[in-house]
Amino acid sequence: MINCTSDGTCLIATVKDLCYLAVCVNKGDDCAGKTFKLVDDIDLTGVDFTPIGNDENNFNGTFDGDGHTISNLRINSSGDGAGLFGYVSKGGTIKNVNLSNVNISGNDYVGGLIGFNSGSVSNCAISGTVNGSKNVGGLVGWNCCGFVENSTANTTVSGNEDVGGLVGDNGGKIKNSTANATVSGNEDVGGLVGFNCEMIENCTVNATVSGNDIVGGIVGLILGVIKNCTSNTRVSIKN
Repeated sequence: MINCTSDGTCLIATVKDLCYLAVCVNKGDDCAGKTFKLVDDIDLTGVDFTPIGNDENNFNGTFDGDGHTISNLRINSSGDGAGLFGYVSKGGTIKNVNLSNVNISGNDYVGGLIGFNSGSVSNCAISGTVNGSKNVGGLVGWNCCGFVENSTANTTVSGNEDVGGLVGDNGGKIKNSTANATVSGNEDVGGLVGFNCEMIENCTVNATVSGNDIVGGIVGLILGVIKNCTSNTRVSIKN
């Protein structure tokens, strides 16, 4: 059991606590109305970690990293929704989380922090390697109607389609965020976002980007809006 304070905030202090949260959510408790706060750094070296939330049971609560660091997260999956959080729904909030030295592999919806996001992400930072097939991003795989702000990815990201240093596929809003990344893919590949059909604003990209088709320094395929973004990128076409 996770220790909770009198105001209802549940404290995540150990590897066991974090794994227990994953079990609870994946068995059907979406944690709506609940707040979880990280109260210490957590090292996941050697832990076979299962993402928090799956396609049937999304996380719908608040997770506050409180500036602490989760390090050495390893996920090697053949399925969809790989990341610290697999699936976050519209009412979910992830904030103030630092992830260090992640190594994440999956199929579709693959991100260091969140695979599939419909919620809110703010003040988060990540470093490490992320690999997948489609909708692959350093921080978030698919930002589907979600909101990402004030976050940074220092990542190496690879995939096939919709691959980005920060977000693979953006169908929501991204503001005031930065990608320092090496990104490679086949189609719809970008230093910040692989495929954008909504809004990106006030973002910075420092990246090396390579792909075969529809490749860009900030965004690969653009069907949405990009405002006040800066890019220092090297782009190459593989073919």
